[in-house]
Amino acid sequence: MQTLHSKSITVVKRAVAAATTVATVFFSQACVLHDKPDDFNGTKVSDRNSGIGNNHTNNNSAGVAIASSTDAPFSGFRTQDTRPETQDGGTDGGSDVGPARDSGPETRDGGAVDAGSIQDAGQETGDAGPITDGGSTADGGIPQPTCYVSIKSLIGETVDRTLEDRGIGESEYYLSTPETSSTANPFSDGQGGYIGQNTTTLYKISGDSFVPFSSVILVDNASGHAYQEEQNLWVSAESAYRDADDQITVRFRDIIYQLKFTSDAFGIPVCDNSANGSWANCESFGDNATSNHRAGVIFLGEKWLITGMDISGVGTVDNETQVKSGGSVELSKEFTGGRVNVGGSIDAGNGFKVRLDDVISEIRATISLIDAINVVVAQSTIATGSTQNLTLDNGGTQILIRTFKISPGDPATAWADLSILSDQITLRDGDSTIEVNGEREHNQDWIVTLGWRNKDLGSDLVDHLKSILVYRNVSTDWMVPGSGVNILSNPFDFSLTYLGTTLDRSNSNDYDTLSVTSEHGGFNFRPDGSVISTFVNASSYLTIRSSVHDAFSSLAGTGSKLVILFDNGQDRNVPLETNPLDSGFPESPQLKPGTVLLQLDSGRYSYVGSVNQGGLGSVDYFTAGEGGTIEYGGVIAFGYGDQGLNNVIGFDFSATNEVQTSNSFVVLISEDAGKGLSAGNADVLAFNYDIANASLNRDSPNGRYAQDKAYYVPVSTFSGLPELSFMDSSGTREINFVTDRGSILASKGESSFTVHVARRPAEVEMVLTEPICR
Repeated sequence: MQTLHSKSITVVKRAVAAATTVATVFFSQACVLHDKPDDFNGTKVSDRNSGIGNNHTNNNSAGVAIASSTDAPFSGFRTQDTRPETQDGGTDGGSDVGPARDSGPETRDGGAVDAGSIQDAGQETGDAGPITDGGSTADGGIPQPTCYVSIKSLIGETVDRTLEDRGIGESEYYLSTPETSSTANPFSDGQGGYIGQNTTTLYKISGDSFVPFSSVILVDNASGHAYQEEQNLWVSAESAYRDADDQITVRFRDIIYQLKFTSDAFGIPVCDNSANGSWANCESFGDNATSNHRAGVIFLGEKWLITGMDISGVGTVDNETQVKSGGSVELSKEFTGGRVNVGGSIDAGNGFKVRLDDVISEIRATISLIDAINVVVAQSTIATGSTQNLTLDNGGTQILIRTFKISPGDPATAWADLSILSDQITLRDGDSTIEVNGEREHNQDWIVTLGWRNKDLGSDLVDHLKSILVYRNVSTDWMVPGSGVNILSNPFDFSLTYLGTTLDRSNSNDYDTLSVTSEHGGFNFRPDGSVISTFVNASSYLTIRSSVHDAFSSLAGTGSKLVILFDNGQDRNVPLETNPLDSGFPESPQLKPGTVLLQLDSGRYSYVGSVNQGGLGSVDYFTAGEGGTIEYGGVIAFGYGDQGLNNVIGFDFSATNEVQTSNSFVVLISEDAGKGLSAGNADVLAFNYDIANASLNRDSPNGRYAQDKAYYVPVSTFSGLPELSFMDSSGTREINFVTDRGSILASKGESSFTVHVARRPAEVEMVLTEPICR
């Protein structure tokens, strides 16, 4: 994990398709590969790249720079920008000549798609959840691809199966769920156990919301078989306020990428037919081996060919439902390829070609690497079903050559089906590094688990690849906005970025500025229903003000200012000229310590009530929630010392028997910190007012109320929600503290404190992106 050092992160969000289609991708000996729909700017992919067999290069000019090691900078969003990051317009200036060693992500090739290959199979059913920004259409109603997907959870919540629930809803994908179910755990072994690891508390991102992970139907023309593939990303994360950062931070726990074949219960076979009771009995150089068919998969949103399937070490399986791990799979990205006759050649990039010199047998042939003026610079022997790394004497050029099939005959008819590979990845079960082009310095700490099944019980060997899992137990440090995690690196560039919370403290539509001030000297007082004003020479009173119009509501009316008197002098009569009931004042109104007044829009005052010695006062404060009670949020409450709030809400906010009743007054803000399933669950901020010293910022004798701090009870404690291990318990909080709702303790001093109260529950936003978004 690396941090982008900036003051702001701006994300440009594209219009996206509301529905996801299932595309059909044909893999054949002509290697016709399907790519994504037209790019956002209207330029067709086929216009950007020249397609298979047209001397196109694996140009890095359209890519985004990729980290060259696991410690390289996180490749997240640009800072302080209003558009996606512009892409590198330069060319590869390094010493590498061949396409296999480009340092950047491969540009998407633009090969043609067989007519009718895009089929609308309907939107696949997926987990319901608040994955946002999921769909609209661009101008003209043409669906556009989703290159990012947003995950939003509440503050102090685990990102798990159900969001916005804080542990109330379903949190796990159970290992006991059948492996073929759409809600199966990615590590399910089909027997109630697991392969890889037993993580169950996860959140699932599928192709229903993220187009690069859309379901596809893969067609292997060599065998006639078709396979449906799904991709998912599983995430677990936590969010919490951290004093060290003075803001809400996020910590990722698990990131799991899953490729799974779902057309049937088994997956892709090692061989294209069953022989001697198994789908795994075929020679590596034979026509029946799937790895020699140009059979393909979509891996992390890109097209790859399966060039190796090895079940060695997987062990035996005596049933058709168990998934077992082991073996290895090799995936390759083709640069150019196709059938080459003896004497013919294919483009190897950067002025080089690979020429087929001779066909010796169905498993052997000879090739030469020739330069732009047809000078032979290297020669080698190739074998069917193998990949050769052809390196020049100076070590500067390395060409990966894959041989799918060799057909002997006379020189006029002999041919070989060859590919020049731009990248090759080797996935070994249990390995903690993804090997790319024979190198292991990239993609470390990403663990591989391969899931296999046995379709033909005539043999106890597994014979079908069911799933590929690449995962990392991240356990990152707490991240501030702009930080993120790359999902693998070279040649991949997907990332998870933490954007911050969804509320802007400078926006009055997001926050109310609530201030509590200790005042003295008095104020002009005119009760509602009276034309007479008088000056109240009060020596001690609190005012509570809101920047929201009519934020406070009671039977006395609505307004944006409260006054609570603590004057210990003579009681003052209220000058009334109309019916006392019309003004909200009692029959024998007097202003005395404990009187609570509400100033109306007219500037006149209504009587809310009295909290004199033991009473509890409150007003509705719907800005902080619609519950209208202390228990459910949306209330400002107040009362004297150990009598006013003691045990009223199941928690003692006062200093019982340690602060004299006459000298301690507590102001409490109860706010609804929930949303969705957890709506109506409150958290509480409480402040102590030292009446004798007219101070809002003194330590209380029992230490509950501290200078420059507020007392806070989180939603888990106050509302009885499940305790979260990563969250702090009740206690004092410093300036800039953010509550579970998203409210902010802005300032606190002797005479006043200010809270920016969230007008709706804040959400923590994380975003999964592919390179095209940046």
